[in-house]
Amino acid sequence: MGAISNRVSGGLPLRAAIIHALPAILYGVRIAASASIALYIAFFLQMDQPSWAGTTAVIVAQPALGAALRKGVFRLIGTLAGAIAAVALVALFPQSRIGFFLGLAIWGGLCGYAATALRNFAAYSGILAGFTAAIVALNAIPAPEHVLTIAISRASTITIGIVVTTLVFSLTDFGGAREDLARRMLHVSQEIMSALIQALRYQAGSIESSRAIRRALLAEVAGLDAIIDEAIGESFAVRARAAALQEALSGLFSAMSSWRTIESHLGGRPRLATETAAESALLALPAEALSSALLAEAAKDPALLRDKLQRNGCSLLDRPAADTTARLLLDQTGKALLGLAQTMNGIALLRVPSSAKTVVARSFGRTFDPLVASLNGLRVVLAIAAGALFWIFSQWPDGPTFIIFIVIVSLFYTKQDEQAFDAGLSMTLGCVFAAAGAGVLKFLLLPAHASFEAFSLLLGAYLIPGGALATLPRIGAIAFLYEANFIPMLSPTNHMVYDLSAFLNNALAIVAGSLAGAALYQVIPPLAPALRSRRQVAAALRDLRRLAAGYWRPSAEIWEDRLYDRMIALPKSATPLQRGQLVTALGAGLAIQQLQVLADTTAERDGVHRVLSRLAAGDSDQACAAVAELVDHLAPQASAGGPVITQRFCAAMREIEDALASAPAFFAGRG
Repeated sequence: MGAISNRVSGGLPLRAAIIHALPAILYGVRIAASASIALYIAFFLQMDQPSWAGTTAVIVAQPALGAALRKGVFRLIGTLAGAIAAVALVALFPQSRIGFFLGLAIWGGLCGYAATALRNFAAYSGILAGFTAAIVALNAIPAPEHVLTIAISRASTITIGIVVTTLVFSLTDFGGAREDLARRMLHVSQEIMSALIQALRYQAGSIESSRAIRRALLAEVAGLDAIIDEAIGESFAVRARAAALQEALSGLFSAMSSWRTIESHLGGRPRLATETAAESALLALPAEALSSALLAEAAKDPALLRDKLQRNGCSLLDRPAADTTARLLLDQTGKALLGLAQTMNGIALLRVPSSAKTVVARSFGRTFDPLVASLNGLRVVLAIAAGALFWIFSQWPDGPTFIIFIVIVSLFYTKQDEQAFDAGLSMTLGCVFAAAGAGVLKFLLLPAHASFEAFSLLLGAYLIPGGALATLPRIGAIAFLYEANFIPMLSPTNHMVYDLSAFLNNALAIVAGSLAGAALYQVIPPLAPALRSRRQVAAALRDLRRLAAGYWRPSAEIWEDRLYDRMIALPKSATPLQRGQLVTALGAGLAIQQLQVLADTTAERDGVHRVLSRLAAGDSDQACAAVAELVDHLAPQASAGGPVITQRFCAAMREIEDALASAPAFFAGRG
């Protein structure tokens, strides 16, 4: 009896371990199935390089369903663009080696630039456009007159891999990104509302403590951008109204900006002067907005909660105020509720798509650092030039493969920034493991098993464990790169050729190309995260000064989107202070826009010009003095019963004053 008990108790951890490992194993199975099916189709269609179908199937695969689907779509776009570019290059320079390689280098550089400028999975279209062009163009060198046929063949082979993986993952995985995104958005909404209520109750603790909480939430919200892309990929219903998810993210940023404005205003003034206004704003909050009720209401019906928050937000904006402080608190609290209403609409789309309101997509330019993009583009240009020179002087038969893998590594890790060199070395290590495994499979196991069924089983024996290991945090990158390079090393064809010399040359070209691509990240290193963060903050200050000086007059939506995008683009290692400075810039910019609109209505154009010109010049002290003078002048008109426009004008002035007082170094351009 004791032995049985021991076996049962000993079996429980084993069972738990198996259950825990099951998703990773299933991911490996999906990769193996996708690769085998893609290779079968390529074999059936008698394609000359079927290995690219299997390789693409492995590369497209992602543990998250939405990521795999979105990645596949953008890969298709990039593949088509790269194939067209390759045909154009060969057609333009059929007899000019210098012109051909120069054109390929320029195209690769543009793709590296685009891969940096685009975000999330959209960046893969730039990456694919670069190395697809290299694959097609370099393979067409021996027979340029057949470049169109080669382009169609290579693009078709890659497309097979993308489509097969998309179908396999769609049919075997329902995805969890939507619920994960909804849960995270709801968590942040609750935290924001709780902190805002505490600020109005003067229960937020020290200002520094509250700032730390807000800045940590900013990093969390910025990280939701990538999950949104995954959620869009999981569902056609969500994808059709994806603008609602971007609005939901904007709503969180907006609510946090309002929270900062309220806290900054209350923290910078005597409690006796603001307590009545804070209590008035607090009493005006609906029961649904209380953090304890927010979770319950959103769990039951996020669409209903959205409508309640929207009504109450508008009600707060319309409510009469006793003075400037009361107006500021009511307006900012109302804006916070409206922002959270946008977030609830996004949650409704994720959980019950039919209940979500349709949002019109806004078209605006993404912000990115042109210096970072230029360095990444230049690195690809150098990669192609160095690879071409080496091939020309060495006359190495596998020179095209060497160049292709230099291009792949130099493009694939443009988004890795400071980890790019280490990622390139991981690629090299993965290639070494792949070469060893492929060599054993090709020369020891496959000769005795001629059927495709046996080939698939043997291939799965290598790909399934590799796929499972690719989900682990420490060795995942190496395992995935082993997976991605295994099929190129194996080079399967309809009629397998067991040429050891050709295998070693191919393996050496892949490993050497990967190593050379990684080395280029040392030759042209990415910008340090601290420098990239400072550049984003400095760019936000430049935009703010242009706005204050009147050189740039964007809409409020464009201003918000620009600052949200800068928050998302900040490196993960950005300091909390830098995140806070971007939120301060966001609120100050909105206040400036409001002042510019209200200046004529209140007949205070000259006063507004004095404030904004000093702000644009970085003179915070003089700007604050001009604000105080103007607000004191309008104080009698902004009292109870005064015009709402005047109250809002004075409130916007106070917002600028609070921003200048809370971040003097930022507005002075001292970081």
